[in-house]
Order: sequence, then C-alpha cells, then structure tokens
Amino acid sequence: MPNPTELQRRLANKLRKNVLQALLIMTAVAGVGFGVLNIRLNSWPLAMAEFGMSAYSLLLLYRLRGLESLQRVALLFLVPFFSVMMFALWVPGTSVTIFGWVLIIPIISHLLLGRHIGLAMSVLYMAIAAVLFWYRFQLSLEFTDPRSAANVAVIALCVLALSHVYELSRERSEQHLANTARTDFLTALDNRLGFSESFERERKRAQRSGHPLALVLMDLDHFKRINDRYGHDRGDTVLAHVAQQMAQRLRDTDALARLGGEEFGVLLANTDRRQALSVAQALCQAVASHPVEAGGQAIAVTLSAGVAMLGADGNDLASLYAAADKRLYQAKDAGRNRVQADSPPLSA
Repeated sequence: MPNPTELQRRLANKLRKNVLQALLIMTAVAGVGFGVLNIRLNSWPLAMAEFGMSAYSLLLLYRLRGLESLQRVALLFLVPFFSVMMFALWVPGTSVTIFGWVLIIPIISHLLLGRHIGLAMSVLYMAIAAVLFWYRFQLSLEFTDPRSAANVAVIALCVLALSHVYELSRERSEQHLANTARTDFLTALDNRLGFSESFERERKRAQRSGHPLALVLMDLDHFKRINDRYGHDRGDTVLAHVAQQMAQRLRDTDALARLGGEEFGVLLANTDRRQALSVAQALCQAVASHPVEAGGQAIAVTLSAGVAMLGADGNDLASLYAAADKRLYQAKDAGRNRVQADSPPLSA
C-alpha cells in the first residue's frame, strides 16, 4: 500500500499531467490558427514559430503517455512555449493585446512546476516581457503614463503573487493531510502507517552502517478491565498518559508509535538486544511507577513487552513484528509486567 507521501506525489503528478495534456492540445490547435492568421498578415517568421510550436506540442503529447515524473516534460514544453511568446511580443506590428498572454505565465508555471521552479520561471519570463513592453512602447504617451504603467505592473504582480500563494497553500494542505494520515489522533504519536515509514528509513540506515536495530512491541496489561471499570474516556486518558511517559524516556532518534488499541511500538536505532531489553524494562518501570490520575482516582497501569532484532529475527517489519508479538505474549503468559527478549521473561 503506498504511503501518504507517495500518494501525494502520484496525485500531484496526475493533476499536472491533466493540465499539461490540456495545454498541449490547446497549444497545438491555437498554434495552427495563429499561424494561418499571421501568414495572412504576412508575418512569416512568427507564423513559422507558431506552426513549429504546434507540431512540437503534438510530439510531447504523444510522448506524455506512461510517464511518471512530468517536471522534465513540463520544462521541455514551457521553455520553448514562453520563448515563442517572447518572440511574438518582440515582432514589430503585433498588437499590444498580445501582452495579455503574459498573465498566464505565473499560473501555468506554478501549476506545472510547483512553488520554487514555477516562481523562478515566472519571474524570468515576466521580466523579459516587461523589457520588451518598454522597448516597443516607450515612445507611446498612452503607455508611458504613470497610471497606465502602474496598472499593468500591479495586475501582473497580483497574478504572480496569487499563483504563488495558491501553490504554497496547496502544498501545505497536502502535507498536512499526509501528516494527519501518519498520526494517531489520541496520543499524537505516529500510527501504524507512520511507524512503517520510520522502520523502512531506519532499516536502510542500519543496513548501510551495520548498526543494530531493535523493535520493541509493548501492550498494556488488562486494559479491557480499565475500560470496563472506569469507562472508555478514562481508557483514552490512560493511553495518552502511557504514551507521554514513554516518549519522555526515549531518545530523539527513537521512533514511538501507537499501533492500535493498547499496543505501542518502539524502534531503537543503534541498539543491540541487551540494550533494547534494558530500555524496555525502563519503560515498563516508568509506566508502572506513575499511576494515571483521573477524576480523583489513581489508575495503576503496567506493560508487557517483546523484543526483536533486525537480521536475527527477520529483515522486514512483518517478520520482526511477528517475533516481537510472540515474545510479548510469552511475557503476558509468564505473569505480565515483563519483558521477553530471547531468554525467559524478565520481570520489570
């Protein structure tokens, strides 16, 4: 199952592909139409440029099929597209209304290239267009009037700013949704999906460096009794409290997650089995020694834990999870509030 980041990338590519396809089709059709019109006006260089852009758009449209990353194709299209536009602005005799096309530069650039490259592309070609506008109409009283110049400049800057702000807001919204998909709403820890991503990242790092990686699987003891006796609201308070107690005692390099229900997972980077056993015991002791204060009542909570090691117990998350889960229930069968690594369960 793709993670949220991958889904976000695929969705962005799909949207950009749709925009690029529509733009290529419109460019191919408009290029022919404007080319014929410019031939009638005896503007052969501009007509040839537009016919060429039309043919080039059809070629890119054909090559667009099956492509995953569209940024290169978008650049291959936009650079000549905007360059032909600049050529049209420069050609003597073209109407001043052709400068209206400049306003689509930031919109298209941000839609197809994203916030950073889109802004750079927009600023570059809009600056060129401004120079060409000044070159062609510097002697025109109508366009050298400060009010006219200010109107043109402000409109162009507004379109540029709105395009950039929209793209920035879109990226942040997508990132927020991706982060939400990785996060457990009750404890603010990673959920199972976020834990899987952390494992893949740490697994690759451990395999490159040769350092050990431990998985500790932890489960609250008799949590159903807590829910039955105190209610589910108190049960939620217990889960949040346990998560906080464990998070305070782990390193920044460790990954803690709520995997579902009353089950938690911890990834301990650069930690061997003996060290992982010690950390798991410390977490169990911390939770057991800090009862949850809720509604004037002290609710005692304990944990049982199982430890698994990358390599010795498997090379993927499913294998390590199965090994740690088996040891977790061995610890529960031995009396709970215990940690099981690869020896008889040790009491916390």
